[in-house]
Amino acid sequence: MKVSQIDLQHCKAASAIHSQSLAVKQTDISVIQEPWINKGLVSGLDRRIGVLVCEKGAAGLGPRAAVFIKGRQQALRLSQFCSRDLAAAMIKLKRKKDGTIDRVVCSAYLSCDSVEPPPTEELINLVRYCADKGLHLVVGCDVNSRRTVWGSSDTNKRGTALLEYLSSVELDILNKGSRSTFITSHKQKVINLPLCNHRLLELISDWWVQEEHTLLDHRRITFSLAAKAGLESTGIRRNPRATVWSSDKQELGWRLQGPCSHLSSASVVESEVIHLQSSIIQAFEAAYPAKPKVNKSKVPWWHGELGKFGPSSRKLLNRALRTNKDTDWAAYTAAQKEYN
Repeated sequence: MKVSQIDLQHCKAASAIHSQSLAVKQTDISVIQEPWINKGLVSGLDRRIGVLVCEKGAAGLGPRAAVFIKGRQQALRLSQFCSRDLAAAMIKLKRKKDGTIDRVVCSAYLSCDSVEPPPTEELINLVRYCADKGLHLVVGCDVNSRRTVWGSSDTNKRGTALLEYLSSVELDILNKGSRSTFITSHKQKVINLPLCNHRLLELISDWWVQEEHTLLDHRRITFSLAAKAGLESTGIRRNPRATVWSSDKQELGWRLQGPCSHLSSASVVESEVIHLQSSIIQAFEAAYPAKPKVNKSKVPWWHGELGKFGPSSRKLLNRALRTNKDTDWAAYTAAQKEYN
C-alpha cells in the first residue's frame, strides 16, 4: 500500500498537481496538511476516485488536516478525534486469504501559533485510543518544530517537547537522514514527519522525499506500508445498482443475529456502533463482490500549462539551490506566484 504526505499550503495549483499525481500514480492514501480551501471546504481533490476525511473548520476557515483514501468501501471516519487540525480514519484492509486488518491513518497539523507545546490534545487522545485497542497507527505531521533527531540543523522548545512525548508513547519517526522537507531561499528544514507506533515499524519501507516539483516550499514524502499477509488490490470497484439486495439483507441479518449488549457505558456503545458499521459493509461486499477497475479519471484542474511548468520551475529551483543567489531565488519565487 502506497502512502504519501504533503502540506499543500492552501495552494490551488499545487492541489491540481497533487490530484493529478493521485490519479496517475498508484497512491492508496494521501495524508494532507493545509489543503486548498474554497468557501470553507476542502477542494481540488477528485472525490470520484476516493473518500475525503476531514472536519469542517471553525468560522468557515476550513480544516488544516485531511486524509484522502482511494476506494469508497475502505474508510471509517473516526469523528470523535477529528478537528480542524486533525483528521483520522480507520482503514479496513482485506487479506487475500481470510479476514481483515484494521489500521488508523491520521493527518495532524501542529500549528506554530499554538500557546501550548506539541502535540495537541486531539492527537494525544487518538494515540491513547489506538494503544488501548491494539490498533496500528500511521500519523502524517507538519510539526512546525525543530530537533536534530529528525534532521533539523538546530533545536527549539517545541521540538524538545514533541520528542519527549513521542518517546513516552513509543511513536517512531520514519524520516531517514537529513533530507529537507521544507525549502525556501532563506532556510531548508525538516518539519514534515510521518510517524507510526512501534508495532507497525517493521512493515514500513521505501521512505523518500520526492524531488518532483510541487509548486510548494514543502516536498512530498512517500513510503510503502506492507502487511503480514497479502491485501486485496485497491484497483477495484463495486456498483451498488447491481447489488442483490435480498442477499444483502440475508447476510446482514446473519451478522447481526443474537442479543445486543447492554448499553451501560460509552465504550460499549462505541463497540456496538463499530460492529454495526462493519456488519453493514461486510454484508454489502458479500452481496456484490468487487471487480477490477480501470482508472480513466481526468483531473479537472490539470491542463497543459501546468504540465509544461513543472520542468522549467524545477530548473529554476535547482539553480537557486546551487548558486544561492537572491536573483535566482527571486526568479523561482516569481515563477511559483505565476501559477498560484
